[in-house]
Amino acid sequence: MKFNKKIIVLAAIVVSVFASQTAAETVIDEKMARKLAIAGIVAQQRNDHPAALAYFDRAQREIAHPKLNYFRGKSLDALNKSEQALQEFRKIDDTAENKKYALETKAYIRAIEAERKVKKLMFELAAAMAACSTNKSPNKVPWLLLRP
Repeated sequence: MKFNKKIIVLAAIVVSVFASQTAAETVIDEKMARKLAIAGIVAQQRNDHPAALAYFDRAQREIAHPKLNYFRGKSLDALNKSEQALQEFRKIDDTAENKKYALETKAYIRAIEAERKVKKLMFELAAAMAACSTNKSPNKVPWLLLRP
């Protein structure tokens, strides 16, 4: 019986040590996240968006915050990664705490979507112009010009 008690006590000690280590590893370090976010913003201001994203990614491992999604979205947009930027911006909800970021985020989303539409229209216009330049007959109008 004494032998079994020693094994049980030893097993309990081992389990508690591993449990305390994993708990310590998962503690959120808000100060570290804040420092990383500030470093990311500084990198963003010098137009070093890849570095900014690295800082924001590391900060997000410490704490999830809409501000990080907002700044990630801005850097992704600056790197012409509009789809990823939209994903980041859409993660920000419209709560009282996030009001400032939510309003600016909506403006970014509208701007990115408008830019997408302009690119699509420019492509269609170029195709229509190319069709017109190859079409010698004045009576034939390319179908793209007839669309509403």
